[in-house]
Amino acid sequence: MLGTLAALYEYSVFTQGATWNINPFDQWGVELGKALARRIIPELENKATPRLKHDSSTNNLIRRYQKMKASCPTSPHHKAMNERDATASSNTTAKL
Repeated sequence: MLGTLAALYEYSVFTQGATWNINPFDQWGVELGKALARRIIPELENKATPRLKHDSSTNNLIRRYQKMKASCPTSPHHKAMNERDATASSNTTAKL
């Protein structure tokens, strides 16, 4: 039933977009999010504390993430995943 309602809503949105000659599925917010992520990811991965140039909310979230990451020891599960990824990466490089 829920799938039917979602399909009906999507059809309604498409029909209105066609009537008004607009693309309702052009998600500029998704593209904006990707652009912001390209700027933020290096700051999240940086072990040193970078000088943050975002709005206060984003800066606080980045600081909180870095603080949690620094205080949380790597679990055995994560260590195994990192070792597996490193092995897969070296095998891929060797094949090239």
